[in-house]
Amino acid sequence: MAVFQGPHAYVSPSWYSSPGVPTWNYAVAHLYGLPQLVEDEAELVTEVERLTAVHESRFPTPWQASLATEKQTGLAKKIVGFEIEITQIQGKFKLSQNRPPEDQRRVISRLSESNNPLDVELSTLMTETRRGKTSSHGDAS
Repeated sequence: MAVFQGPHAYVSPSWYSSPGVPTWNYAVAHLYGLPQLVEDEAELVTEVERLTAVHESRFPTPWQASLATEKQTGLAKKIVGFEIEITQIQGKFKLSQNRPPEDQRRVISRLSESNNPLDVELSTLMTETRRGKTSSHGDAS
């Protein structure tokens, strides 16, 4: 199983207009499957360069990967690559969907005012989910 954690944050019961208890809101995905090491060095270097290009593309001056140099070849040997043949995906979120709409709005408001980027990201996800912009279905635990 591989776990991909999305935004998550503590939710204070003081944010509710109705009685409640402390909780944690979150979004997560669990991928189940058959892992396999990528042992071919050329394949690993290609994948690292591809991932680097994807993530560097958001910068005004992207760093260009070139793992062919002696130093970078040595560093590439320290990377453990793997791939997973996915057999099952489980997505779950708890975004105060079990609370009354007013409480949901108050939680979103408090999270959006935070200095913590994860709190703000969670407030955005909660807003989008309330508007029906996401296709995820979570449980209201």
